[in-house]
Amino acid sequence: MSQLGNTASPYYLWQTKIWQQFCLAKKSNHLPHALLLQGAENTGKLKFANSVVKSLLCEAQDKQDQPDEQDNCVACHQCRSCKTYAANSNPDYLHIDLIEDKQQISIDQIRAMNVFLTLSRSFNTYRVVLISNAERMNKNAANGLLKSLEEPADNSVIILLTSQASVLLPTIKSRCQILHLPTPNKQQTIEWLQHKTGKNSQFQQELEIAQGKPLAALEVDDELIAMRSDLLSDVLNIVHEKSSIIDIAKKWHKQDRNRLLDWQIGWITYLLSAQYKAVPDDQGTERLAELKNNILLHSLWDLYDQLLKQKKIVHTSVNPLIFIENMLTLWLQAKHC
Repeated sequence: MSQLGNTASPYYLWQTKIWQQFCLAKKSNHLPHALLLQGAENTGKLKFANSVVKSLLCEAQDKQDQPDEQDNCVACHQCRSCKTYAANSNPDYLHIDLIEDKQQISIDQIRAMNVFLTLSRSFNTYRVVLISNAERMNKNAANGLLKSLEEPADNSVIILLTSQASVLLPTIKSRCQILHLPTPNKQQTIEWLQHKTGKNSQFQQELEIAQGKPLAALEVDDELIAMRSDLLSDVLNIVHEKSSIIDIAKKWHKQDRNRLLDWQIGWITYLLSAQYKAVPDDQGTERLAELKNNILLHSLWDLYDQLLKQKKIVHTSVNPLIFIENMLTLWLQAKHC
């Protein structure tokens, strides 16, 4: 099976080895009660997780007409369980994610999951729970999850999906089998984008803005390109103390904070790598060179660490305006260090 550009495939090409690992565990009846799927944002984790869910729910356990080992655990899409899943009505499946307008997964959602896992199965498969954005469980929710992990229900699998495994409680991680979902290399990403778009391009600007993440690169458009350039100009104005941090924060506080952080972290990563080589004159790097000349190396490392800390709290209930002000202040502090 070729997964390159194939939307019907259960996984992406760069996930092949992990899919084979999952299939082997299922075939040998060595599935754990809890799986932790972790990997970078915008690299196809949700598609992989959904394919694992569908495989666990599928009633067609043995497919004699599919000798390929990695295909033996692909859902058949024809059995009763698969059809009810496709209709969003499978009684043996529960998906937990952020409720609209909420920043965290609550204890009530986890309590509902614990009740769900005690129910009898409707089909002769597994009862499956998928917790998306698992790192965004609040403290009570995380502690509530531990009960089900410590005393797992028979024939059940809990799947945690996260891009920030470091935020999860160590006791949760220790009770899960961890599968590290990879980020594709640059050539794999370019080939995938070429298949998806039909363009014979190297997608240089898209990959830079998306930090090499394929699904994010696919969404890059002229508006995002202009927005990122505008943010860089505002950061330079802060470093040169030409603009008020409060005024600039008011301009950006309604935007996707995670995206803003990723762009800044990407710039710093570039600047750190450029400390010992000339900065090439492309893609607006003249302005990045200007940043490089105004912030010392040790301050860049401190700034990098501080922005990573901001990533860990980006989805908490902190006031958005205050969050952006604090984020922008880090640049001014880095200049003065």
